[in-house]
Amino acid sequence: ESNRVLPRRQMVLHSLAVAVAARIIAQQVSGIDPQTAFAAGLLHDIGKLAIDEVMPKSFEKIVEESHASHLPIIDIERKQLGMDHTVIGKRLAEKWHLPEEIVSAIWLHHEDGLLMPEIPGARLAVCINAADKVARSLKIGESGNDSPCELAEDVICAFNISRERASEMVSAISGEVAQRKQTLGLEGPPPRHSYINAMHETAESFARLNSNLQQDNE
Repeated sequence: ESNRVLPRRQMVLHSLAVAVAARIIAQQVSGIDPQTAFAAGLLHDIGKLAIDEVMPKSFEKIVEESHASHLPIIDIERKQLGMDHTVIGKRLAEKWHLPEEIVSAIWLHHEDGLLMPEIPGARLAVCINAADKVARSLKIGESGNDSPCELAEDVICAFNISRERASEMVSAISGEVAQRKQTLGLEGPPPRHSYINAMHETAESFARLNSNLQQDNE
């Protein structure tokens, strides 16, 4: 984790925040099932995890270039790989036989879904796109995307939701993510680090015990 340019834990937190934001937005927008929105939000960046798993060095370079240039990570992926995480995510979702609506949302979550109303899941993709921006605006987790983004309230207001209600929704999103982080054990040091620290402490204790025994023997 500590050696990664983009730690997996941060990617998971980002996806969790997108899932929560998507569900809360869907509750205010007709035609989108909130639970489907949650699932699509949780899976929207699965293509990035695939790239990181199969080509970790390439993914690291992509993230570093996005950070340095402040360009959308999807543009860097297309330049370096000839495809992007949305296409890879779409293929994975199809392979796993996920619902067509979720497949489309994963594929189109960086596009303007309203321009493609004939595609199943286009409206859901609009919701995921907004939820992604909200999560990035609130700086919950990291997605590797270092391009500028709008304020969370402005993103939500685009759905014809009042500024006051948008602020309430942003607070609800932050609160729910914080609670889920604690429930899922995503706070504090990563489990692997905790395990290694425990091993080090045990080894040190054992070394002290050996030293004391040697002194007693002498």
